[in-house]
Amino acid sequence: MKKIYSVMVMCVAVLTSALFVSCDEDIVPTETVLSVIDEEVTPSHSTCQITCSFHTDATIEYASVQYSTTEDFAKYNVTKMIPKSDYYDDNGSYSVKLTKLQPNTTYYFRYEVNACLYTSSVANKVSEFQTLQTTTPVVTISIKDIYITSATANGQIISDGGSSITEYGVVYSTSKNPTIANTKLKSNNCDSDGLFTCDLTNLQKQTTYYARAYVTNAKGIGYSEEISFTADYQYVDLGLSVKWATCNVGANKPEAPGDYFAWGETKPKDYYDWSNYKWCKGDYDELTKYCDNSGYAYSSSYVDKIYVLQLSDDAARANWGGNWRMPLKSEFDELYSSCTWTSTMQNGTAGYLVTGQNGNSIFLPKAGYKAQGSLKDLGSYGYYWSSTVCPYNYNDTYPHRAYAYGYSIHEFLRRCGLPVRPVCP
Repeated sequence: MKKIYSVMVMCVAVLTSALFVSCDEDIVPTETVLSVIDEEVTPSHSTCQITCSFHTDATIEYASVQYSTTEDFAKYNVTKMIPKSDYYDDNGSYSVKLTKLQPNTTYYFRYEVNACLYTSSVANKVSEFQTLQTTTPVVTISIKDIYITSATANGQIISDGGSSITEYGVVYSTSKNPTIANTKLKSNNCDSDGLFTCDLTNLQKQTTYYARAYVTNAKGIGYSEEISFTADYQYVDLGLSVKWATCNVGANKPEAPGDYFAWGETKPKDYYDWSNYKWCKGDYDELTKYCDNSGYAYSSSYVDKIYVLQLSDDAARANWGGNWRMPLKSEFDELYSSCTWTSTMQNGTAGYLVTGQNGNSIFLPKAGYKAQGSLKDLGSYGYYWSSTVCPYNYNDTYPHRAYAYGYSIHEFLRRCGLPVRPVCP
């Protein structure tokens, strides 16, 4: 394949120390030095890197690079902000890479800086560079929505290489540098900006994959940079004491109900009743584990006063392993009280969007529950097991129930089948 070269532009602004006597002074670049360096890269890396340095006495509040295919920055430009925490080094320099550039194209750029919060920013003079020509199409890739056995790949065609595109899509493999000889997903839906999407399905959980977007024309095949991801159980940090999984146990996407479990059982089944409940001898008042009252125990020897599921009886730990487990009642209380619950639809499925104070969210489908051989309230209600049993009292709580949560707390019969949403530290 023909080697493609990109252009690296270094732009150095030399500032005088007199400019930094007061925060009310504007920063004005006094000199610009432009140098060009060739760097061998793949076609998808048609990029330019701009580095600017300032007087080390400066207190830089922000910096940015503006670039455009025209000198009329007011009408056509892209601004790349450079946060100080991400880009500044100890010498007051910053560096930014400009990506998704068109080959054989002249670009104009300028940078601007602000030394104090209340000074006005001043842009330096306009400089220019030209990317080199390529006949191979250019494409980029990103991966999102990674779940247990699926992920979504987004590609964007940056250049057709001067010839009509004949095919585009994504290739992926468990080995590095996948090509069209590996698993190939062809896309037929590209928008006016060159964006297309491919859904990667039937992935092996806890497996690392390598993916590249590809695009072909009469001159050859262009591949994007390689990106890796691991198909595994994912979580969302809602800013709480534990992290919440993105999917239910047995589901491969947030909207899917997954499997239904009787409380304290680790496998789904076809029929949910006291007659086949694991921790009793056939009825609700013949419990053999997790009981604190002899009136509900098979015999007094089974009154163990264990109020939280042991990990061997935890459906999340048994099915997902690792540090995953079912949430405690207190953790569900935290989810309920510290987050905003919104009844909504997601991809055609009714459920609750639960949003933490940090803005992150999980989706809990209204998956209903199973009793005997029937699925009830699907799409209307959704309750999820906690790992905490209801203690006995003389009012209305009995040890043959366990706490479950949906839009509110509920005490469900242990024999019923409910979904499980795991948590981890």
